[in-house]
Amino acid sequence: MATVVLERELKLHADASFAMPDLTAVPGVTAAVGPPQQLVAIYYDTPGLRLAQWGVTLRRRDDVWTLKVPVGDGHRVLSRHEVTFPGAGTSPPPEALDAVGSLLMGERLAAVAAITTTRRVHRLAAADGRALAALADDVVEVRRDDASIAHFRELELELGPEAKPRLRKAVARLLREAGARREAALPKLVQALGVDAEAGPEPRSLAVNGGADLRTAVQAALAGAVRRLLGHEPGVRLDLDAEAVHQARAATRQLRSLLGGLLPVLAEVDRAAALRRELDWLGGRLGAVRDADVLADRLRRAGAFILPAPDGPGVQSLLDALAEERGAARAELAAALHEERCAMLIRDLIALAIGPDVVEGAARARDSLPGLVHRRWRRLTRAIAGLPAAPGDPDLHRIRIRAKDCRYLTEAAAPVLGRPAERLATALAEVQDVLGQVQDGVVAEAWLRRRGRRMTGARALAAGQLIAISRDDAAAARYAWHDAWSEAVARARALGLRAEP
Repeated sequence: MATVVLERELKLHADASFAMPDLTAVPGVTAAVGPPQQLVAIYYDTPGLRLAQWGVTLRRRDDVWTLKVPVGDGHRVLSRHEVTFPGAGTSPPPEALDAVGSLLMGERLAAVAAITTTRRVHRLAAADGRALAALADDVVEVRRDDASIAHFRELELELGPEAKPRLRKAVARLLREAGARREAALPKLVQALGVDAEAGPEPRSLAVNGGADLRTAVQAALAGAVRRLLGHEPGVRLDLDAEAVHQARAATRQLRSLLGGLLPVLAEVDRAAALRRELDWLGGRLGAVRDADVLADRLRRAGAFILPAPDGPGVQSLLDALAEERGAARAELAAALHEERCAMLIRDLIALAIGPDVVEGAARARDSLPGLVHRRWRRLTRAIAGLPAAPGDPDLHRIRIRAKDCRYLTEAAAPVLGRPAERLATALAEVQDVLGQVQDGVVAEAWLRRRGRRMTGARALAAGQLIAISRDDAAAARYAWHDAWSEAVARARALGLRAEP
């Protein structure tokens, strides 16, 4: 069975002449260095290094397979989920292949490099002996096709659960003063083979400016959203964390919004409509898991910080019931991800993002995008103007959806239209977030009422108190959204947009 560890490493580069400083210069820290270790790992990828381009690595070391999936932007601290699969042999485990299947685009994996690391580990501890961190001093040799292609030295600092974040800063400062250098955090294989992780595999990220043609601007917007979906798919397939599901679901929504907002300039309207339907299908299954994750986090926080301790067992009973529902939703999502329908959707999205056909392919984006943004803005402002004096929750949910649609299209236009569009998109994101808090409270109350009807005693009491908390949270957000909307209206004026009377 696979095991998962969240790995957070601060990487620094050092020359061969680098001398390790006295680590006990960090206040309150003791240090001990172990004997040298030699680690040999075989890395697997496609001939074009597709996994490395996604920041993903798959290696075999001592009959243990390890898949590392990036978390976050990885600019300074390299955060990855490290998933290990026991088993001998030179064929990658089926679970690992399944996790990265969409990233491979039909290509086969093979051994691409052997990395030999001579490692000395400096273990940092508190005065009372508690382990705080491990600092690995690695001398690395990379071989490909039986030839040595790279040598470098790297320092990796990984904090333990007992360590405070300030320890990382203190140790990093000490190492820099001794001559180590901080650079973008990259896996060893990516550094060694010179992979351009910024460009990445198809669909590639594109640089867009005010002079871009319409096709390039559309391609960049769609490629960014497709990359967001694909980049989080391994985390979704392996169920690594709630954030992977969150980002994948958001990507399906983003793509649906973009395809709807860009429809007037897309040449293949039927193709776009079919993709939107399929995204709705996949997004629904992601959404069921995501909703359970959001509700579980809400219940945990309320149980830990708001409700009195005697209500803890009642809250835990509710969490147990929610976990069962989440498990069922997760099973449905896993089944959907393994359907040919899902594979076809991914292939079609990649194909569209690589080569979208637009009605006015030669037109400047600056001539077409303002009109598209205006259409979405007008749709949103008219909906808000038509709200009753005391809008109901369904009314506000519709406004949230339209704010989201306008936001995603404005974000897509921002590289062309500039800073005013960026600011409007940020303001619309705040409107969406505040109205999302209303919806989260409504969903939580509905679930608690449904579950609470079947409960008695302490569990029913906890459900009732959590309902009250959810109602209060939703009520506060109902008032707050007006301020967020006023800010969006102010930002829209810079783009020549006005709210409907």
